[in-house]
Amino acid sequence: MIENNPANLQILREREKAASAAPFLSKRFEDMLASAFPEAYPADELFIKNTFTGEDEKDYSRFFELFNGKKWNEVNLDVLNKIYIQHSRLTAAGSIYYLPAFLKYFFDLKNTRSEFFIYLMFDLENGFDEHTSDELTQSLDGKSKLKREYSSFEKINPIQSKLVATFLVNFSNLLPEDCYESAQAQRALTNYWGNFLLF
Repeated sequence: MIENNPANLQILREREKAASAAPFLSKRFEDMLASAFPEAYPADELFIKNTFTGEDEKDYSRFFELFNGKKWNEVNLDVLNKIYIQHSRLTAAGSIYYLPAFLKYFFDLKNTRSEFFIYLMFDLENGFDEHTSDELTQSLDGKSKLKREYSSFEKINPIQSKLVATFLVNFSNLLPEDCYESAQAQRALTNYWGNFLLF
């Protein structure tokens, strides 16, 4: 993570200042997202079923309240700075529908210390398909590798995919080189999204 390395954190702060000095770039990206991604809700289920108890159920409720009934361009992700939400509770369809909200929120580098930035980068590298908690645990423990399923990416049209690629290029260039998320962005471009930079 970025904040684990003080030198990287300093570099990121300097680059955040440079990005905030050119807000028209963020606005232009936001406008492109608005024209490329439809507002209309998809017919698919956007949230995983609530089968949680205790603290996990409270976490689910906070997440659900943040997104439920809101179109992607109505979600205020700034709330993530005020309330703690541990995990994304979106299905693959929900991840795709709300993808532009996350791309917009993280584009100008200001919010990259959010835990949800890590989730987004993981999804863009590995696919939006849902993994079981056992698969994730075994992957983190180094016992097995997560199967990368790019079939969910195929539901994103070429224009939208080009915007995802632009987002990843932005991060692979602007994050410090030895930052894990920078390497993730580069791998995501190499493995899938970079193909759309040619269009």
